[in-house]
Amino acid sequence: MTDAGAEDAVSDAWQKAYETVFVPAHDDWAMRVEAIRGSEKGRRASEDQARRAEEFERLIERFEKESAAVCERCGAEGALSRTVAQWPWYAVRCDGCREDGWILASGGR
Repeated sequence: MTDAGAEDAVSDAWQKAYETVFVPAHDDWAMRVEAIRGSEKGRRASEDQARRAEEFERLIERFEKESAAVCERCGAEGALSRTVAQWPWYAVRCDGCREDGWILASGGR
């Protein structure tokens, strides 16, 4: 058998395994998923999942907004600040934690 023949035999074996194992298992799984989705229990679970995802997104948005004004060092009210450098480092700092070499990112001190 040549190398090309060996590769063809391996390819044929994989194709046969795919068709006899994977395809039927996938089709059976898809049928079960559709049955669950079509049931009352499945609809309730889907609605609950959507509700939880919306609440999760609201919480993330809320905490992202809050963290944009909280000093990373002490937790006091702060503002986005940056180092005075060619490639600055950005962080939220309050007036007390904004050390020499740091300025407000908006350009103020």
